[in-house]
Amino acid sequence: LLFVARVAQVVVAACACSPHRFSMGAVQATCGFEDDACALWKDRFLGKAPMDQALDELIEKLFRLQDLNGDGVLDEMELVQLNKKIAMLHYGKDIDKEQLRTKYQDIFRSMLDSSGGSVSYDAFRKHTLDVLRARDKDKLAQSYILEQWVSEAVSARYSFSIPSMQSISDVPFLLLDSFEVDPDRNYPNGVADESNAVRTPPVATSMHDEPELAVKSQDVDLGLLPAPPGAKLDG
Repeated sequence: LLFVARVAQVVVAACACSPHRFSMGAVQATCGFEDDACALWKDRFLGKAPMDQALDELIEKLFRLQDLNGDGVLDEMELVQLNKKIAMLHYGKDIDKEQLRTKYQDIFRSMLDSSGGSVSYDAFRKHTLDVLRARDKDKLAQSYILEQWVSEAVSARYSFSIPSMQSISDVPFLLLDSFEVDPDRNYPNGVADESNAVRTPPVATSMHDEPELAVKSQDVDLGLLPAPPGAKLDG
């Protein structure tokens, strides 16, 4: 009886149901997916609806694709770097990358972590659902939007293996043993066993020994346009 009473209190508090209206039907009718407290209660006691489960699976996949170093959290630089790749795929590799860096740093700090640090999957999920609900209340439409985002993230991550799409700011990720350009094997015939050679650009190995040679190799092997004298390296 105490347990039942406690559950009733939780439902009343979370879903704003008055005690005299308490029933399973009232709970289901009153609790909306938009209410995080209600969604948590429904997930625990009623189980997730198929569409809710599908949305969560897509969000989790999107998170894993953006977690470039695979440490289980999303860093500011990971968000910036992957979205730069997405923009390059849409608008070409000569797009203003510094402008993109500023744009996605501002997004990360205004919507995820003001210090520019790291965020957990739960925080990422909440933010993603907020964005989806602002775009469309229909869950099926939300799933289509997520599928598009996942598809773009897959292509953007794979582009790390393409020399003409690489830049200096890719190096911290390319040098990680844990980094995979195609973790879900969406391109089974696209990445050869020798792909480590692509993931470790010449500029990363020759920078300290022969600076002039390193600059030349970055222009050719990393697909960067020659920079005018005194200009900063792009990327």
